Amino acid sequence: MFITLAALLSAIFMGINIGGNNAAASMGAAYGAKARTKREAVMLIAIFSLLGAVISGQEVINTLGEGSIPGNVITLSAAIIAISSAGLSL
Repeated sequence: MFITLAALLSAIFMGINIGGNNAAASMGAAYGAKARTKREAVMLIAIFSLLGAVISGQEVINTLGEGSIPGNVITLSAAIIAISSAGLSL
């Protein structure tokens, strides 16, 4: 149970970091030019991030599962360490 919770939390942490990194690039200019308020920018980012995950998420999983990372090589603990390390460095 603990390892599953750790995996879920590290994946959420990584997702938030990736989203925050990309959100700054996509909405920074619009917010800086006062074309969007901070609230509008956050709402747009939330909506389109969720849509992107729902629409394209399965394709990303399929790409990783087809040989980039063989399933029998990596353990759940190693995946948690890798994702957490990547999230911290991002």
